[in-house]
Amino acid sequence: MTPLDTTSLLELVAACRSALRRRAGGGALLVALGTLGLVLPAGWLMVGSDGWRPGSPLPLVAWLAVVVGAAVLGLWSWRRVSRWSEESRIASQIERSSSLPDGAVRAQIELGRGTGPGASETLARAGEQALMARIPRRVDHLAHDGHRDTSRLLRGATLLVVAAITVTVGLYLTTPERTRAAWAGLASPIGVLLPEPLPPLRVTPGDAGVPRGTEVEVGIEADGRDRVSLHWESRGRIPEQRTLPVEGGQASAVLPPLDASIRYWVVAPDGARSEDFELRPEDPLLFSDLILEIRFPAYTGLPPERHASLPTDLELPAGSSLRVSGRIAGEAEAVELRGPDGETVLRAPLDGGRFEGEWRPRGSGAFEWELVGEMPAGVRLPAPLRIDLIADEPPLVRLDTDGGVREFPASLRLPLRIVATDDWGLDWVELEVVTEGPDGRRSEPVRNRTETEDRREVLLQPLLDLSEWGLEPGSVVRVVARAADRAPGPGVGTSEELVLGLPDARALRGGARDRVEEAAREIEALAERARRGEEELRDRAREARASGRTTGSGGTESRDYESREALRLTLEEQSELARDVEALREELAQTRESLEGGGLDPGLQDRMRELEQLLEEAGGEEAAARMERLMEQWTEGAEDRVPAEFDPAELAAWQEELRDRLEEAVERFRRAALESAFEGIEEEAGSLAQAQDSLQAELEVGAEGAAEAQDALEDRVSDLDERLEELGDRLRDAGDQGAAEQTEAARERLEQAREAMGEAAEAARQGDEATAGERGDQAAQDAREAAEALESARMEWLDEWEDQVRDALLRGAQDALSLARIQAELREEFRTAGSGRRAELLAREVVLIESVRNLGTFLGLATRQAGRVGRELSVAVGDALAAVERSAEGLRGGATPRAGPFAAAGQAQAALNQVALLALAGMEQIGEPPPPSEAQELAEELEGLAGDQESMNQEASSLSQDQGGEGAAARTEELASAQEAMAGALGDLADRLGGEQGSDDPLREMSEEARRIADAIGEGRIDAEVLESQASLLERLLEAGRSLERDGPTEEREGTPAGAFERPEVRALPPGLLSGSQIPLPSAAALERLSPAERRLVFEYFDRLNRRGGDTPPPASDPGGGGR
Repeated sequence: MTPLDTTSLLELVAACRSALRRRAGGGALLVALGTLGLVLPAGWLMVGSDGWRPGSPLPLVAWLAVVVGAAVLGLWSWRRVSRWSEESRIASQIERSSSLPDGAVRAQIELGRGTGPGASETLARAGEQALMARIPRRVDHLAHDGHRDTSRLLRGATLLVVAAITVTVGLYLTTPERTRAAWAGLASPIGVLLPEPLPPLRVTPGDAGVPRGTEVEVGIEADGRDRVSLHWESRGRIPEQRTLPVEGGQASAVLPPLDASIRYWVVAPDGARSEDFELRPEDPLLFSDLILEIRFPAYTGLPPERHASLPTDLELPAGSSLRVSGRIAGEAEAVELRGPDGETVLRAPLDGGRFEGEWRPRGSGAFEWELVGEMPAGVRLPAPLRIDLIADEPPLVRLDTDGGVREFPASLRLPLRIVATDDWGLDWVELEVVTEGPDGRRSEPVRNRTETEDRREVLLQPLLDLSEWGLEPGSVVRVVARAADRAPGPGVGTSEELVLGLPDARALRGGARDRVEEAAREIEALAERARRGEEELRDRAREARASGRTTGSGGTESRDYESREALRLTLEEQSELARDVEALREELAQTRESLEGGGLDPGLQDRMRELEQLLEEAGGEEAAARMERLMEQWTEGAEDRVPAEFDPAELAAWQEELRDRLEEAVERFRRAALESAFEGIEEEAGSLAQAQDSLQAELEVGAEGAAEAQDALEDRVSDLDERLEELGDRLRDAGDQGAAEQTEAARERLEQAREAMGEAAEAARQGDEATAGERGDQAAQDAREAAEALESARMEWLDEWEDQVRDALLRGAQDALSLARIQAELREEFRTAGSGRRAELLAREVVLIESVRNLGTFLGLATRQAGRVGRELSVAVGDALAAVERSAEGLRGGATPRAGPFAAAGQAQAALNQVALLALAGMEQIGEPPPPSEAQELAEELEGLAGDQESMNQEASSLSQDQGGEGAAARTEELASAQEAMAGALGDLADRLGGEQGSDDPLREMSEEARRIADAIGEGRIDAEVLESQASLLERLLEAGRSLERDGPTEEREGTPAGAFERPEVRALPPGLLSGSQIPLPSAAALERLSPAERRLVFEYFDRLNRRGGDTPPPASDPGGGGR
């Protein structure tokens, strides 16, 4: 407890009294709160399961009891506090607690209030100080009894509050409905005390019009009453009333015959009073047997409606017609319906008391009935007919892109979203596309219309594909959607024009690079899906083997439903996987084609083309088609049988192959994504430097908006910095620490550029042109240096990767040659070994198998990002492994080593030498761009021939108009020679592609056509027929070139004559590579793939190697594969 800070006894006693009162007051407050809190559990005990009964005094009694109890406890607590805080009691307690004589404190207190005559104040203060020195300063010591009693009060009050809260919360958690009902009554005790109000009086018929002279029965609902009073009065009469008994909450009375308007109301004994109602007498209608028929327009699709009485208000679609018929008693000429302006819109003549007429409303308004002739007495005409004519609104059309984008992606394919609605039904929806080139010239509209089958709402999601439109970068596409309804008009609604931009060259390249990075992430997910699918199929195969199922001619035995469904779902997932692989390949192809259309970035195009080839080899369209065929066979088979083609083990093996190819593609995609990111950042840095140079002049002259433009460039630098940071992290994750450090250096240079840009912008805002120009120039210089650093980093990164792959290929070549030497030694031992050494040789052959497998794993990991080189090596290692395994199988089968195993060992040796040769050749191929395809070369050659033919066509057209002019004969002879040369060139092309096609070869047909044209021109005949033949030949040449561009490379390989070639630099082999080995020549099949000059180089190369070893290599046709 905090000591009391006092200097006199009076202050000390006052402080004790205050402390005790505070503690006692807190205890009293807690007691009051605890007591009040008990009202909630008390209410829970009092309330029934149906809640408080209306008029119950219990909630009020509970509150009064609690309030009284709280007041009593509070008063008792206060009296105790007052007793504890008396001055004499506190002084006595201080004396006892301090071991002072009785009365010492009280006497000193009296002296402190004032000394009497003859008393010394100094002595009084000294005595007080002496007492204060002996008195402790803590309340619990000075006022021990009061402190003890207040502590008891506080503890008891706290327990009371905690108990009230615990009980209340427990009741709420266990019986929430009853607890809420109890609290609701306690919250409003007066409302519960009052009786429940009776329901209001309900009177029928209320306000109404009734036939004149009829009696009206008034019905009254008066729940909770035993009687009510019905009051009524009419004009000119005294009010009347009648007391009515209420039985079952109902009462009724009949009013006298109605000949004038009556006002009536009902009053209950409890004071409740109904509204005032009015009954109006009405004469009978003039019309009888009345029929109103409404015919709606055809575009609404609504059936006709018939009404036996006239409605007062009608809402009709425009074009509706009304047909009215009925009977009239009395003499009259006709019935008319008149419009708001008094004009007659319907006239129905009477015939034998009947009338009939038809009318098509032209507008909205109130139309009144009129009788032409004498109006009979005691009848009335119908009330005016109010018609609201609803005009047909045109359809509402909304057009937007999927996601709200306003620019085409690099693939030039953009999903659209069209929503069209109409109140009655749509006839068609149309999409119109107009392109606008960078020069502002617009194309003719291209429209596509879709029939909507009279639906009221249509959602269309077309894919706008412009990949084959040949649009230039920077063009604009304007798209509009229209919809027509079924009205006679018809009504046509048009959406707002959607203006979409085509990316410029820079954006196209950036989009293509982004697509490559997205594809890298997608291919990783596809590879993981393939892995899971393989595991599931292998699980199915194990289950099938464990259950002992066998395959018959028509399929497997009946499987249980769960197993069949699991297999079907697995196949569906893998079919979807194959489709996704093919879809990814198609998207990459479309993105690449958009680059080709703009003639952009051939390097990126080649990289994307290689990725497409990887996906094609991984599965592509062929895999998707195979899975589709399997699913069709499943669907066509019996419901309880699995077709024989569904061998889970075989499908798992196929799935494993797909997984392997996808995992191989993953590495290449990752590297392509890194390279694309590198190029994109490098290009952006160069673009920033150029933009800064362009802004320099504006900064130097203080042009308006220069500071804002500088700020925008600074923001671009910040974005580029984030991309560089991410690239550095990716390079570190890939293990390219050197490239990551170089990108970090480029980041520092960019940071300097950003700071200089900020200083330039600030100087421009302050009007300091000199400083702005200087800092802007420095920013441009820093940005250029950053771009150069990035280019250097990218090139070094590529060179480092190429060096790593070359080193790995060199090591692989050395290992392959070593294994070939080992296989050659084993082969020599096979020649002389007998059956007794079969086990020893088999063991050594098994070790060789594992070595070849390890070589394949090493080369696969080293070249998994090397594209063509890796695939060729993979095939060669597979051939070598198969040959070594055949040799080992021969030994296991009991054959003598010099029989079958000897031949297989020779094949294995040749295959391993081929692996070494491919690895050495691959060292030169790394980093080289892929050669153009034969189809591309042929397309370019045809394009050149088409250009020549077009020139000849123009010359022929000119000669046809001036055949007798000066020099016409010489020009004709030159033209005939040129046309003859065209025929020869086309013939040479046909021979190169294979002359066995004969007359069905299109190139040969064009050659013959060109020769016929040349003959005709040579004869001096240049007429309309010749000109038409030339035009046809030109069109066929152009179409052939376009067809080759669309089809791309084919699987056929054709030989070409040897031509001039550049002798590549052949690097020296490392010392000891060929030490002790004798290398056979490549196989004849491998040599046939080379040109004659290349074959000569290979022969010379192997001749030099083997002369060093002192042996002559065996011929390539030797099945053993050559020497050791």
